[in-house]
Amino acid sequence: MRKRLFYLLWIALAVLFYLWSNSKAALLLVVILVAVVPVLVFLNVMAAGRISVETHVRQKDTEKNIISVGTVIHNRSWCPAFQVQIEMELRNLLTDSCVKRKFCTAVLPRHDSNYKFQVESLYCGKVEVDIQSVCVRDLLGISGFKAAFTGGDDCYIYPETLELSADIAELYQQKEETNEERYVHKKGNDITEILNLRDYQKGDTIKSIHWKLSKKLGHKVVKELDMPTSQEVILMMALSSEMENNEDARNLLAQKLLNVSELLLQEQIFYDAVLLREEGASCSLYSIQESKSRDWYEQRLLDGQLTWSRDCMENYMAEHHVLNKYASVILVTDQGIADWYSEYPQVMHIVADSF
Repeated sequence: MRKRLFYLLWIALAVLFYLWSNSKAALLLVVILVAVVPVLVFLNVMAAGRISVETHVRQKDTEKNIISVGTVIHNRSWCPAFQVQIEMELRNLLTDSCVKRKFCTAVLPRHDSNYKFQVESLYCGKVEVDIQSVCVRDLLGISGFKAAFTGGDDCYIYPETLELSADIAELYQQKEETNEERYVHKKGNDITEILNLRDYQKGDTIKSIHWKLSKKLGHKVVKELDMPTSQEVILMMALSSEMENNEDARNLLAQKLLNVSELLLQEQIFYDAVLLREEGASCSLYSIQESKSRDWYEQRLLDGQLTWSRDCMENYMAEHHVLNKYASVILVTDQGIADWYSEYPQVMHIVADSF
């Protein structure tokens, strides 16, 4: 804007000088200054049509949650792009927070230009980078034309790892004490006893494959061990109505939830986990018995677009008879609903306040 005004001021001064002096040199100066404008506009039109922009994002420092965003501007024309103005948005889908960034750079003919910057993410979650607009302007900023750009990129910011809490250790001890009572033994008392053999199905773990027999039969055979009839533990989460849209509360709850899920798996406590989608329209139940299923659950949580409502979680618990099906119900909540279902002995509360 300043360049354009400054240039127009020069043209005005040149015209005034010509009117005052009536000299050919002043007239030539006016003609040159005026003729430059359409030339710049023409060059800008040619360059804007051959400009393309793409971006990528990755987590550079896992300890400090530093995100590195790189943008590549391709100029495939024989004309320079004097000003390529790019506006992009970084959005955390878990907390629904966003940061906007604008920058401007020049690109030589038949060259690529790289622009990088770093942002510290305050929250865990899936971070998406989307280009909002790309505008190519001439040297003086007189004309501007939109340029093509590809879709954005994304990366995951994972929470910090916590030490094993006393609550989880206590739950694990209770699980060990009641293990024999809750197992269904059809042929013996050894939980490693093979009760049945069947053909491999999609979704079976590699550990359950009977490799020697599979090699002999020529196809994969799976061992069915004496295991519980259902999971003993279910992991659930909710926020109070005052904290549902609070970015810090969502971040703390997600961090605590994911760390609890990891600690449970480390202690070989298999469990179910529930995620409710926005407005309670749908739900997902994850049966977690190995790292692969736990990683899938973690990514779905960090993807965001969830409902954090206590009411929606209450409806799910009532419709699916959660308190009757599970021996232990772990509720990860904020301090506002720390007494939620406290009258039930199988319910354990973990408050996501601070670490």
